[in-house]
Amino acid sequence: MTDEILYESISVGDITIKLAKKNLEHDDAGADPYFFDEDYSPAAATGFTVWEGSRLMVDKLQTMDCVAGSHAVELGSGTGVAGLCAAALGAHVVLTDLAPVVQGALSVNVKLNVRDNTDATSNSPWVGACSVAGTSAGSAVAGVLNWCKPAPEQQLAALAHKPQATHIDMVLAAECVWLLELVQPFVQTVVSILTNFTDKRGDAPVCLMSFKERAVTESTFATKQHLDTAFAEYGFEMQPIARATSADNRDQVLYNITKRTG
Repeated sequence: MTDEILYESISVGDITIKLAKKNLEHDDAGADPYFFDEDYSPAAATGFTVWEGSRLMVDKLQTMDCVAGSHAVELGSGTGVAGLCAAALGAHVVLTDLAPVVQGALSVNVKLNVRDNTDATSNSPWVGACSVAGTSAGSAVAGVLNWCKPAPEQQLAALAHKPQATHIDMVLAAECVWLLELVQPFVQTVVSILTNFTDKRGDAPVCLMSFKERAVTESTFATKQHLDTAFAEYGFEMQPIARATSADNRDQVLYNITKRTG
């Protein structure tokens, strides 16, 4: 009999992030305990695994000077790889997903990486944030944000101490859009955050999104063209900034989502 939960460590420079993830080879892997939860969906069921797009984003975060001290939100966090690594690099991060994922994966992984149960409330804008082990004074907390419910910017603001005064410097989305049905709610959520929040300088937040093309023919999978079209409808565009080859020899691309100019 195999273990239901596997533990993995990811290195971020001199820092080690600990992760608990679902073992897909476990005897009961097909029996999802969150199946009857209100927010359950097939998309939510994938939130218990570590995806390659998270690693590509982590590699990029380690090269950025603006991470330490930033206020960040991760969308569709799943196991929380990108958000926890950003916190280890000094960011104050709220890691968001559907309620079943927050309960079954995100909250667990945040607790695995808390530094001496140190309360980070005074430094973080997010309610309940705890300091994360790392070289900088970053913090993390898990929270529910459902893209398919109205007013995602209000859902996000509700996770902050001072909703009206909260600034957001970075939005992270690591390979969390793979079904076609997720494209519109995801894009609307990103656009809502980028247009309703500003960073500490008053500019739009930086938004990093990793994506892998899965569709080879017309299917239920999202494509880059679907995302391009959806973002263009709101005046935004996807600019590639990093690339890697995934285990199945497909391109894994990291994009910067920005407002179109001109």
